[in-house]
Amino acid sequence: MFKRNRHCFRFCIALLLTAGGVGVVFASGQEKVKAELEADGRAFTFAVPGVMDFRGSFSATIISGGQTRELLSAIGQSTLPIGQTHELRSEEGRLLSPVEQTSEETPCGRASMTEVTLRFGKERIDLLFRLSQVPGVPGLQAQAGLRNTGSAPVKLVSLAPVVLEGQAVGDPAEWLVTALDTSVKVAPAVVALSEITKPLSVFEYGGFYRRDGNGFLFGPVGVPTAYVKANFAHTGDARMSCTFVADMSNVQVKPGETRWGQQVALFAEPPRTALPRWAEWVAKTHGARTDKGALSGWNSWYYHGLNITGRDMLSEVEAVLKEPTRLRPMLMEIDSGYQDLTGQRETNDKFPEGLVFYAQRIAATGARPGIYLNFLGPPGWTTMVERVRHAVRSGFTYLKINPTYLVIPSEPLSTQTSFEVMRQGFTRLREAAGEGTYLLFNDSRPDRATVGLMDANRTGQDPSRLLVRPAMTDVLRSYSLNGRWFAADNDAYYMGTDIANVSEIAGGWPLVRTWMSMVGLSCGAALTADPWHRESFRPYWRNVEVMTPPALERTEVLDLCTSREWPRLVGHVKRVWGDMTVALLWNPGTAERTVTLDFAKVGMHPQHRY
Repeated sequence: MFKRNRHCFRFCIALLLTAGGVGVVFASGQEKVKAELEADGRAFTFAVPGVMDFRGSFSATIISGGQTRELLSAIGQSTLPIGQTHELRSEEGRLLSPVEQTSEETPCGRASMTEVTLRFGKERIDLLFRLSQVPGVPGLQAQAGLRNTGSAPVKLVSLAPVVLEGQAVGDPAEWLVTALDTSVKVAPAVVALSEITKPLSVFEYGGFYRRDGNGFLFGPVGVPTAYVKANFAHTGDARMSCTFVADMSNVQVKPGETRWGQQVALFAEPPRTALPRWAEWVAKTHGARTDKGALSGWNSWYYHGLNITGRDMLSEVEAVLKEPTRLRPMLMEIDSGYQDLTGQRETNDKFPEGLVFYAQRIAATGARPGIYLNFLGPPGWTTMVERVRHAVRSGFTYLKINPTYLVIPSEPLSTQTSFEVMRQGFTRLREAAGEGTYLLFNDSRPDRATVGLMDANRTGQDPSRLLVRPAMTDVLRSYSLNGRWFAADNDAYYMGTDIANVSEIAGGWPLVRTWMSMVGLSCGAALTADPWHRESFRPYWRNVEVMTPPALERTEVLDLCTSREWPRLVGHVKRVWGDMTVALLWNPGTAERTVTLDFAKVGMHPQHRY
C-alpha cells in the first residue's frame, strides 16, 4: 500500500521476491458468449447472458451515379459519418443463396465461418458478409464485402461489418468506452456510456467494459486492408448502439470486381486476456518485426532541440568513449537541427564535416548511428525514399522517420484505401533502408500500417518539459503492443536533477522519476537527451545504467479498460538467480489517495509475506 502526498507524484519500483459458426455458443467462465447468425442471413446475435444483449447487422456505403447510397442488411441505424445524411437508402437485399458454412485459419486456430450474400437488384450490387468464431475464444470476427454486378464502376466509401443495437446490462455510468489508439484525441481517454450525449468515435481499437471486467475489446484483425473506427451512441437507459466501420476511401470497384473490407473482432473476455490475444493476432496477420528489439541510448532533441551542433554531438560521443563501462548506448541519434533548410546541402553550418563524419564518430562508440528524417518537399513518398537511401549510404543504421508534412491524398489511388497507401509507402521506405537498418516511425500514436515494416513506433505525444503528465496517459494504452507489433517508443526520459532543469519540468522531479520508471517498465525504447558530458549530470549516470539495455519482459497496466485511471503497472521477471514481481504504483491525480495492490490478481500468493 502506497500513500501519495497531495500535488505530488512519488514513485516506487518494488522488487518482490516470490516464494519459490451459425449457432456456435462459447463458454466463458460461469457465463456463455453467444454469436449466432439468424436464418435469413440479415442479422446476428451477440450476447452474454446477464451482461449484454445485441442484435447485429452489416452494411456498405457506395457512391453510384453521383449519389451516396446505403446498402443495409437490415433496416436500422445509418452508418454514414456523423453529421452526414444519406441521399438514398436501399431496401433490404434478398438472400442470393443458402447460407454457406466454411472455415478459416486464424492465429488462434481454425475458425468456423458463415458466409452470406445479399443481392440489391436495383443497384446491381451484392453485399457480402462473413461471421466467424474460434472455438475457445469468446467473441466473434466479422467482415463485410461488396461485389459489383453492374456495368459501371462504383465508389466504395465504407463497409460496416458490425452494426450493434441493444442493451448493456447495469448502470450506464459503470460501462466505460476506452480509446486505446490516440490518433483521435478523446478527452478524456475514457468515457462512461451515460456521458455520451452525441455519437462518440474511437479510431481503430478500444474497450467497452463494465468495471467488473465484463464487456468486450474491439479492433481490426486479419489481412491488412483498411483503417477502422467504432462509433458509440447512448440511446437511453442502458440501451446503446455501436458501429464498426472500415474506411474504404472511395476506392473504385469495377464491374465484376469484389472488394472486402477490414475484418474486425470482438473479444468478450477480460481486457487482461483480450489485449494480448488481439495484439498477437494482428502481429501474426501483419507480419510484425520484433527481431531487433528495443534500443536504449541518447538523442539530441529534448535538451538541445533545434540548437544542436556538431560540437554538441561530439561532446556526447567523447563522454561515451571515456567511460565505456558506464555509458553503453545502443543508439546515439542526431535529431532535427542539422538540416540545411535551403535543400542545397545535406547539413547546415553547425555540422560542417558532413553526415559521413558524424556517423563514423558515433559508430566508434559501438552504438547505432541515428538520424532524424522528415517528410519535407512535395506530397508523396519519393523524396523520403531518397533521404533514406542517402542516410544509409552515409553510415546511419537507425532512422527516425517523422510524419510532419506527410500528405495522403484526400482521395487516394482509385484502387487503394488510405491504409493501403500508407502501407505501400512504408514498404518503399523499408526497401530503401534494407533489412539491417532500424526504422522508427515517429508519429504520436501506434500505426497499424507500420506493423511488419517498422522496428519501432512512438506511442504518445512529446514528453516535453511541460507535457510529461499528458504523455503518461498516451503511452500507458500501448504497453500490450511492445514486442508484439514492434518496439514501443515512449520517447525520452529525464535523468538529471540539475537546478536549471528542475524549474522547467511541470510536476517537478517526483513526476519525472515516475515517468522514468514508466519508460523503463514499458520494456520498449529507453532514450534520454540529457547531456552526459556535463559534470552536473554525472551523479545521475546511474539512472542511465539502470535503463541499459531495455527490459525484455512485458508490463501489464492492470486497470486499463475497466477504470478511468491506470495507477498500477505490474510485470513478472524470471531469471536463473530468482523470480521477481515488479510493481509501479502511482497517483494519476492531484489529491492525496491510497493505491493498493491485490496480490492474488497479479498472480502472487495473498498469504505470503514478500
